[in-house]
Amino acid sequence: MKTSSKFFFLLFFATLAMPAFAKKWRVNNALTVPTQVDFNELKDAVDSPTVSAGDTVYVEGSAQPYQGNIQIFKKLTIIGPGFFLEQANLQPTLCSHLAATIGGAPGITLKEGSSGSYITGLNIFSDFGNPISIMIEKVSNLTITRNRMELIRFENGTASNIIACSNIFITRNIIERDLAFGCYNTINAVYITNNLIMGDIDNYCGSDTQVNILNGTVYNNTFKANSLLWIRGSDIAYNYVGTIDSEPMNQMIHHNILSLSNAQNQAIVASNSTNVMDPYNDGSFNFETDNWTLLPPDQTTTHGAYNGGDPYYSDNPVSPANLPAWPAIYQCTVQPCGDTNIQVQFKVRVND
Repeated sequence: MKTSSKFFFLLFFATLAMPAFAKKWRVNNALTVPTQVDFNELKDAVDSPTVSAGDTVYVEGSAQPYQGNIQIFKKLTIIGPGFFLEQANLQPTLCSHLAATIGGAPGITLKEGSSGSYITGLNIFSDFGNPISIMIEKVSNLTITRNRMELIRFENGTASNIIACSNIFITRNIIERDLAFGCYNTINAVYITNNLIMGDIDNYCGSDTQVNILNGTVYNNTFKANSLLWIRGSDIAYNYVGTIDSEPMNQMIHHNILSLSNAQNQAIVASNSTNVMDPYNDGSFNFETDNWTLLPPDQTTTHGAYNGGDPYYSDNPVSPANLPAWPAIYQCTVQPCGDTNIQVQFKVRVND
């Protein structure tokens, strides 16, 4: 009897959570279409008329990046294998250490019609000169979680064409640049929680009056020590951040730990920012080679990405944000092939 303790991502989970007509599709740019895989590129899958709203697209890890400039006009669940999979101390039983890297500029654009989409487990790095990983247009009920990205941006609108969004969830990601709002944005209910952010949350428009945010939540994020947090109409709490812009209207600012100023109500300045923001206080920090799973040395029970209701990384049970929160086979027991009836036993767990 042979036992293999390797992770294989399951695809059958979709049949449990989605309508019977929803289909599952495989994308791999190293295999042959259609005998081995459904599509070679995520862009091909997204653009295909055979891939319908409500379907799931699984993008498999590859040594070669996938094409970017992907425009999504329909509700899809897109699942990659995760990122930093070569860090064997996190998950030594992974069957593959290859990420699904999306290139292009921008990498993915969520267009009107893509409301309800769910994106997880991708490594999204756009072409040099245009660092936008994900562009968000007129969508609602969007979830972006457990991805590694450069920059998330809301598209610019105009006075006659407002970019209206609602119920946007951005959680447990590594964002190596900024999360930016655009001109003439009206956003109701944006949830930015438990992310590691090397840049700022900012307004790319230049005019506060052209960005209207209601019912925002910015909780338990860990920023770089010299970062700026700018957002309107939001509850901002339990973050490690450089400073919070107090000018935007209708904010509730409380229980944050800052490294640059203490002008905000119920926010304190860390006497030594390296104690609470290490290793994110150094702009030269390399997420790939340095140990990003370490908690800050004087870790509290309330602040930063490693705390709150949905911690970025948990040791007990192990729940790293670099793996998508979907069922996976972690052990497979197969009887010898010479047997008349071959029995196969699987052990499954969810990386939640």
